[in-house]
Amino acid sequence: MNTKFFVAFFIVLSSHLYAEVRQGVVLDIETRKPIARASVYINGSTFGTSCNDEGVFFLHGFPTPPYKIHISAIGYETEVFEISKTSEDNTITIFLKPKNLELQEFVVQAPVRNGWRLYGKKFIEDFIGYSNFAAQCKILNPEVLQFFYDENERILQVYAEEPLIIENNALGYKITYWLDHFGRSYKTGALSYQGSVQFKDLITERTRNVTVRRWQENRLSAYNGSIQHFIVSLYHNRTEEEGFEVRPMKIVTDPALIKDNEVLRKFANGAYELLYAPVNPQIFVQTNSNDQKNFSFGDRLQIVYKNEIMEMAYMARHGTTYINGIRQEDHSAWLRLPIQNQISVISLLSQVDKVTIHPNGYFEPLHGILQMLYWSYEKLDKLVPLDYKKVE
Repeated sequence: MNTKFFVAFFIVLSSHLYAEVRQGVVLDIETRKPIARASVYINGSTFGTSCNDEGVFFLHGFPTPPYKIHISAIGYETEVFEISKTSEDNTITIFLKPKNLELQEFVVQAPVRNGWRLYGKKFIEDFIGYSNFAAQCKILNPEVLQFFYDENERILQVYAEEPLIIENNALGYKITYWLDHFGRSYKTGALSYQGSVQFKDLITERTRNVTVRRWQENRLSAYNGSIQHFIVSLYHNRTEEEGFEVRPMKIVTDPALIKDNEVLRKFANGAYELLYAPVNPQIFVQTNSNDQKNFSFGDRLQIVYKNEIMEMAYMARHGTTYINGIRQEDHSAWLRLPIQNQISVISLLSQVDKVTIHPNGYFEPLHGILQMLYWSYEKLDKLVPLDYKKVE
């Protein structure tokens, strides 16, 4: 099943805090009136604040510029604003546009009655996950969700006019998620969702030590082997040391191009999926003119994380295992064979020729990488902030 999901992270963090506090105000673009209690945050991180009743906010304790802030408020479109390194103006004015629901396609039909009862469990599995960690996550305000189902196309769409508040008791985070769109096709199995997210660390001085240790262990487990971990190791040229093995994949139709032991699987239309020997992924990385790094590759890459095995929840659900990189189609094979390392596959979407990677694991455009197999299993239940620091 080809599954994709992305969260619109936009963050490049520094390890140093910005010494000068910047002030801003958030206004309605039409009325020019202040928007009280709007959220101001670096997407995908624990850096965030909110406006007061006059729409004023202060970026106290935020990292050194440059970075981008997201500004979200109920009833408005989320705005992205860049805090530059060279700007001399410490007063920021942000204008938000009211959401025009009449222009959104889903309003032509009424939401499904009892949508949460009918689709809530599946939504949680698709959005949060179905791992042991997911079982410790809870959406605190499910009533803000609206479900729309197209019976002809068998497509489920979910929207929320207010941010979802999610408590992840496996990792110790309270998550505010501004959901822009969620879509699941029951015909193709395709899944996509997008939005912006802010983390609040639940570890405080009053948190019991045993709870702190559990959360820190779970955070490390969630980070290890994740796509965020892979991008960090790729940026710093440490993929092998961090436990990743990268193999190019290619789909061909000419049998003459096939060599021994390369075929991963054969398709019904006469095409073959080939799996090549491991390579140093730095051959796919180039430094661009802005001293950033671009990541570009061919058809697909298989990413094996050798330091951890696949979780049983994933193997039981998919009924699939791999031996020496070869996919086994027997749905009971995983019961009889040794547990395998975590295997993921990535590809660039057709309209994307490269992604830009950053040292904290962020890559852009975030919708540019299609994540399949194990990384499609790791969802919000396994997501740590981009300013997460390992505690070994």
